[in-house]
Amino acid sequence: MNIKKFSSQISRAVGFVWQGSPFWMVFNIVFQILQGIFPILSLLLLKMMVDEVSAAATGNSEASRLLFVILLTGIVTLLSTIIGHLAGWGGREQGRYMSDYMNGVFMEKAGSMEYPFFEDPKSLDKIERAYEEAHSRPGQIVSTIGSLIQNGVSLAGVIVLIFNFHPLIVGILFLSALPGLITRLFFSKKEYQKDREVTERERRAAYLQFLMLERDSAKEVRLFNLSRELLEQFTILRTELREIRHRLDKKNTLVSSLSSTFMIFLVFAAYLWVARDVMGGTVTVGAFVMFYQAFQRGQGFLRTFLGGVASLYSQNLYLGNLYEFLDYESTLTAPDNPISLKKPVKGEIAFKNVSFTYPRTEKPILNDLNITLKPGEVVALVGENGSGKTTLIKLLCRLYDVSEGAVSLDGIDLRDLAPGDLIDNVGAIFQDFMEYNLTVAQNISYGDMSREPDQGRIEEAARKAGIHEMIEKLPQGYDTLLGVFFTRGQELSGGQWQRIAVARAFYKDAPIVILDEPTSSLDPMAEFEIFNQFKKILHHKTALIVSHRMATVRMADRICVMDKGNIAEEGTHEELMALKGTYYTLFTTQAANYQ
Repeated sequence: MNIKKFSSQISRAVGFVWQGSPFWMVFNIVFQILQGIFPILSLLLLKMMVDEVSAAATGNSEASRLLFVILLTGIVTLLSTIIGHLAGWGGREQGRYMSDYMNGVFMEKAGSMEYPFFEDPKSLDKIERAYEEAHSRPGQIVSTIGSLIQNGVSLAGVIVLIFNFHPLIVGILFLSALPGLITRLFFSKKEYQKDREVTERERRAAYLQFLMLERDSAKEVRLFNLSRELLEQFTILRTELREIRHRLDKKNTLVSSLSSTFMIFLVFAAYLWVARDVMGGTVTVGAFVMFYQAFQRGQGFLRTFLGGVASLYSQNLYLGNLYEFLDYESTLTAPDNPISLKKPVKGEIAFKNVSFTYPRTEKPILNDLNITLKPGEVVALVGENGSGKTTLIKLLCRLYDVSEGAVSLDGIDLRDLAPGDLIDNVGAIFQDFMEYNLTVAQNISYGDMSREPDQGRIEEAARKAGIHEMIEKLPQGYDTLLGVFFTRGQELSGGQWQRIAVARAFYKDAPIVILDEPTSSLDPMAEFEIFNQFKKILHHKTALIVSHRMATVRMADRICVMDKGNIAEEGTHEELMALKGTYYTLFTTQAANYQ
C-alpha cells in the first residue's frame, strides 16, 4: 500500500465532504464520539449493578445504592438511544447533501471535457466507473472515519478494562481479529481489480437494457422483433459477470471461515482463563460479567474498527476511479496567453495544409486540405459520405485539433484563441440536433448562453423559423414543456423539432454560421421557406453549409466538392455544372429522382 497516495486520496475525500456539508460533518463526528463513550459507561454500570445485587443478596448493601445504580443505568441507556437516533439523522442528512454536491462536481467536470473524450471507449469506461463512485463514495469515506473514531473510543475503554485482568488477554483480543483483517484487505483489492476488468461488459449490459427501455429504440425493437435477441444477449453478459463474482466470493467465504475458526478458538481460551480466576476467588462475579461483556463487545468493536480500516482501504481503491476522471486533463488545452479577436469579427476562416486522423485510427480523413472562407461568404460543402465534410466542421468548431496544419479565424490560429472567444462567435445547426425535454423558450434561448434570455428575441427567432404560430397554440405557449419524458410534455413532429433547432440558430446573432443538414426533416415547401429566411440572416455573415440536397447548396456563393479528404472541385453552381465532374454527377443523379 502506498501510504502517501492513500492519505492524499482520503484527505481529498474529506475535503469534498467539508465543502459539501461542513455542518453535518462536524455534527456527525461529535455524535460518533459520544456514541463511542456510552458503551464503556454501560459496562462500568453493569459491573456496579451485578456487584450491588450480589452484595444485597448477602445483606452487605443498601437497597438505595442498588436503586441509584439502576436509575443511572436507565438514564445512560436513554441518552445512548437518543444520541443513536440523532447520529442516524445526521448521517442521512450528510448523505443527501453529499450526493447532490458530488453529482454537481461530476457534472461540472463532464461539462468541461472535450468532445473526443466521449468518442473513446476507454474514456466511457472511466465515466462509468467514476459515476458509480461520485455521489456516495466521499461521504462513505467520512462516515467510515467517523465510525473508526466511535469504535476507537469504545475499543480504548474496553482495552483498559480488560487490561486490569491480564495484559496478555489484550494480545489475544487483537490476535483473534488479525486474520479477518488480512482476509478483507486481500479480497478488497481482488474485487476492485475484477470490477475494473469487467467495466466494459457492465457497460454493454447496461446498453442492451437501455435499448429495451429507450423511446428512440422502441420502434425498431418492436418492428424487427428484437426483444428476445436483446434479452438473450443481456442474460449471457449478466451470467458471465455473476460467475466472475461468484468464483471470487467462494474463495472469500472459504478463507473467512478458516480465519473465524481461529478467532473462536482464541476467544474461548480467554474465557477459560478468566473463569479459572473466578473459581479461585480472585475475581468477583460482577467483574467476570463485566469482563465477559467487555471481551465480547471488545471483539465487536475491534472487528468493526479493523473492518473500517479494511473498508477505508477498499473505498480508497474505488476513489481512484473518481479521481482518475476528475484529474483528466483535456487534450484541447487553452493557451497560456490567448489572443483576443478584434471587434467586429470579420469571419474569415482559413484551413491551411490541414491533415487530420482520428485517434486510434491510422487512415487520414483530411489530407493537406486548403480552403478559405472569405468574410460574408456563403460556402457549401458537398460530397459523398466519408469524404470529410463532418470532420471539417468538427475542426472548425474545435471539437478536435488538427493533426497537421492550422485552422484560423481572422488570421488567428484557433488553438491560440480562448475557447469562449470561438464559441461566442459561431452559431450552428447540426443534423443530429438536440431535442431538449424542457420548455419551448429554453429550447430556443439555449442557442446563446452569453446573455440573459430575451423573450422578444426568442419570439423573433421562432418567427424566422416559421414556428411561432404553432408555439402560440400550445397549452402554455413558450412556457410549454416539450417531449414525452415528463408529465404534460408536448411531443412535436420531426419537422417541428427541426424548426425549433433552426430558431435556436436564429436566436444567436453570430458572425459565423454552420448549417449541417439544417433542413433534413422538412418537406420541400418548408425547406424553401426556411432558406428564404437563411438568405436574410446570412447577409454579411460567413456561412458554411453541408447538405446532400443540391437545391439547397445552390444558394451558396461558392460550392466546394469534397472527395477523399480534399477539395476536388469548387465554384458556382453554373461553373461546376459546366465542368461535368463530380458535382455534375451528384446533381444530375439527384435531379433524375424527382423526374
